[in-house]
Amino acid sequence: MKGVYNDVVIDPAPNELIYLEEGSSNVEVRNLALDGWTFFVRSSDNILIEGGTVGNTDKGQNCKIGGAYKTTKLCRNITVRGVTFHDMVIDDPAKHHEALFICDSDGILVENCVFGPNVWGNTADLFFTSEQTPQISTNVIVRGCHFLPPSNPTGKSAIQFGDKRPGTPQAAKSDPYHDYLIEGNLFDMCGPTFGTILRPVTNFHVGINYGICGQNQYDYAVKMGVTFEEYPFRPAAEWPGPVGVQPPPIVLPPDDPCADVKAELAQALQTINDRNQTIIVLQTQIDAAVEILTGSSPG
Repeated sequence: MKGVYNDVVIDPAPNELIYLEEGSSNVEVRNLALDGWTFFVRSSDNILIEGGTVGNTDKGQNCKIGGAYKTTKLCRNITVRGVTFHDMVIDDPAKHHEALFICDSDGILVENCVFGPNVWGNTADLFFTSEQTPQISTNVIVRGCHFLPPSNPTGKSAIQFGDKRPGTPQAAKSDPYHDYLIEGNLFDMCGPTFGTILRPVTNFHVGINYGICGQNQYDYAVKMGVTFEEYPFRPAAEWPGPVGVQPPPIVLPPDDPCADVKAELAQALQTINDRNQTIIVLQTQIDAAVEILTGSSPG
């Protein structure tokens, strides 16, 4: 399916091409089963891509969200949730490759996705930059994703932040990065790369994450204005899983070794209270009998 779609829910057939052209809006795409294909979203608004898999590509194809060719219209409010990207290889090692390429957008949520196994990703698993416009994607959340190491020999970059550079065919630099949140992710033998951010950022926060973030990347990110809730990241073994999954049951503390004694004491106190109540009732009955026999109240 390729074209402009509006106000529809799409449950595509296995291996059906997903290409939302400029002007698409209010579209839900569910349960991808892309084998040898990728998906594209161009200059569209309010798009949800949820569930399923993308993989078995062999020519360096990537999934792409961003501006349509030769337009200044951005993508707005795009969610990619619960998608697994796997087995994405390349026909020319010199090519740049990423599983998901995002540019020229405002309002991006990438949540509970899995990047790997066997994603070449010699750029990164997930790549942010600009392309048709100077607009670096803004208002971005990357949450609860599992990044496996890219399969190229030097693959260490789970997320990378690109930038236009003077002298390239695209000429001027991109707009500065701002309004980013990266939290709850597992970086499994790979990590975010901040060294390609060329200018200071604003409102760019890295929350609690798990796995790896190189010291040099952390130092550079802080220099550029990125804030971290904590560093180093927590151990990978502590990752609780994607955000939104029901947490495990609460583990109760070990049995109290004094529990039996406390129970006996509680029972004894209850017995005493019961007997006190019985005494009160009996005393009331005795007082009433004395009053009847003597014609006067006891006192």
